[in-house]
Amino acid sequence: PTVRAEYSPSYTKEPVKISLDGNDGVGSGIYGYYFSKEDLPSDATKYSFASSNDQTVSFNGTYYLYTVDNAGNISKVETVNINNIDNEGPTKGFISGGRTSWTSSDVTIKFGCSEDNKVGCGQKIDYTIYDVSNGRNNLLARSSVNSSSTSYTFHVDDLVVAARGDDDAGTKKEEWKEENRKASENYISQAKVVFTIYDNVGNSKTLEQNVSVMIDKVPPIITLHPGEKLRRSKWWGLITTGYGYRMN
Repeated sequence: PTVRAEYSPSYTKEPVKISLDGNDGVGSGIYGYYFSKEDLPSDATKYSFASSNDQTVSFNGTYYLYTVDNAGNISKVETVNINNIDNEGPTKGFISGGRTSWTSSDVTIKFGCSEDNKVGCGQKIDYTIYDVSNGRNNLLARSSVNSSSTSYTFHVDDLVVAARGDDDAGTKKEEWKEENRKASENYISQAKVVFTIYDNVGNSKTLEQNVSVMIDKVPPIITLHPGEKLRRSKWWGLITTGYGYRMN
């Protein structure tokens, strides 16, 4: 007898269904089938064969198939190479954008699927973005888009209340503490992007990466402190965050 395997070669993440077809011409008729990743043992008889001709394959690989007729005649070996089961996510993802110096302008990043070496990048991305500046973990965005890539723009509102320095007298401590808390929310130095990309059969891969954002919309504040006489003149100290000025 002779035997062949019929199946769909299209990529799938599900097990592949295989139908075995035996032909014995005008002989005694097909008794059964053998299908395995291991070759048929040399001492096999027709009772080593199963009656069902339907098989299910869950893993890629080379499989051996035989058939046997009712008289015990065994067919020549045939092989079938299953390589269309794809249960891995996309090969590569990407994220671009960010910057390395402080500015008050918005910044846009782009991220998504860049490569899948089997079925191609799918049209779906799930993402979550956090502000992780200075130990924070504030949720900025969570969304899902029907695309292989997407973008996100970081924006911080302008702040009227400026950051305060130390209050030597202690009279403004609580008021300035609240103002500094508000000011601290109006910059983003670093963000964390967690995004899931998909291929065209639904497999997914989740990636995570920190990006440098560096948006600062906190205006500095200047305070004046009268100083003592210095070389026959009075001076004023201009105190800003990180800078000192002297006026004679």
